[in-house]
Amino acid sequence: MKRGMTSSFAWRRGLHGVLNWVFPTDAETCAVCGRPSLTTDAAPLWQSPSDSSRLCPFCVQDLERCRIAVECHALQVERAPYGRIDVYSGIDYDAFVRTLFRSFKYDGVIELAPFFSHVLLACWQELGEAGCDCVVPVPTAADRMRKRGYDHVRILADMVADRVQLPIRAALVRVQRPGGFTQSQTAKNAQLRRRELEGGFVANRERPIGGRRVLLLDDVATTGATLAACANILFASGAQSVIAMVAARVR
Repeated sequence: MKRGMTSSFAWRRGLHGVLNWVFPTDAETCAVCGRPSLTTDAAPLWQSPSDSSRLCPFCVQDLERCRIAVECHALQVERAPYGRIDVYSGIDYDAFVRTLFRSFKYDGVIELAPFFSHVLLACWQELGEAGCDCVVPVPTAADRMRKRGYDHVRILADMVADRVQLPIRAALVRVQRPGGFTQSQTAKNAQLRRRELEGGFVANRERPIGGRRVLLLDDVATTGATLAACANILFASGAQSVIAMVAARVR
């Protein structure tokens, strides 16, 4: 079973593959749009030949049209040595990218992970000489992991860490709010996000981070409240430095 997936989610995907092998259809359907997924000899630049894409040529073409333009901005972090950290992002969170992320994050379309990891690797190239010892993914709440069957950020972190040859360090734990399902932060304003994220993360004592230079990784940066909350915990736990990377940024 791959890291970042529950056993039930991995089992369902494996069963789907077996059924397609036993009862083949004329064409697989695209995981994003539902159109026929045609096999081509040439794989996209962001996809390895071993990936089972389940993406149609139209969606592949749309993905390749996404303009990667890496940007870096400073995010205020109270416990950071200079009161801020650098946040690198690769693409704008426009209407098309928002649709992709909803499919990737909520609908089980993990076939999009290679594309988003490709965007993150473009950010990594811009880091230059900035040293990092480990990759720390922003954790998904346990209830959301159970419901979705996978941790989309952990899947991205594994792909990126494998390419840049850094270990994954699960140094953060997301706190389960009492009495209810963990709410998404995406549609909330900056003030509400900051308030609700207070105490939302704690250090994982089984994965100490003292003295390490951390690459903090998430999917999307909106107000930066999540990244700031995580960075504060990492610095409080003894991290030497923190640099953040996200695939997409909200203007």
